[in-house]
Amino acid sequence: MMTELEIREIFSHNVQCLRKSKKLNQSELADQLHYSNKAISKWETGETMPDVSVLKLIADFFNVTIDDLVTNKEILKKKKRISNHAFITLASSGLSFLAAAIVFLVLKIVNVPMAWISFVIAVPISAIVLIVFTKLWFKKIYLLLSIILLIWSCIMVALCFTNFTYWKELLILGIVLNILTIVFIKLIKSKH
Repeated sequence: MMTELEIREIFSHNVQCLRKSKKLNQSELADQLHYSNKAISKWETGETMPDVSVLKLIADFFNVTIDDLVTNKEILKKKKRISNHAFITLASSGLSFLAAAIVFLVLKIVNVPMAWISFVIAVPISAIVLIVFTKLWFKKIYLLLSIILLIWSCIMVALCFTNFTYWKELLILGIVLNILTIVFIKLIKSKH
């Protein structure tokens, strides 16, 4: 178990690193948090530590958790890892559109009608990639949004292939699937 002094040292180190990562001086951080320069200085030297409500304010400002502020000495590495995860997720998802563009060009060269459908099909493929990565690295809300994207993009593909003949049925199916997805995610969340 950490002592109060250790927690204070970690906190002071993290506040200083996070402030510098945002390229703020103590005065600018004080203005952002509506505290005095003196308070920021005392936090960064480890002289004092703010109460829990202020810790929450600081954590929200830097987009970290209170736990990160007081226990994680490598907080900037964690933030960088999260931003790397976001980049990898978006780049991987974007690859489906690159593949769609290549397929589109090939289909256009050989005069296949409706070559544009390759871009429509790229959306659910991209959603599947998002589902995989959000399940690995991100909060459940992003997983939920990725699944909803998959549902509606599959419906969009179905509408394109049926010439919008069954749009009412597909709309109802999409709504039901969305409701089931939300319930399923809530059930998973409540078990943890």
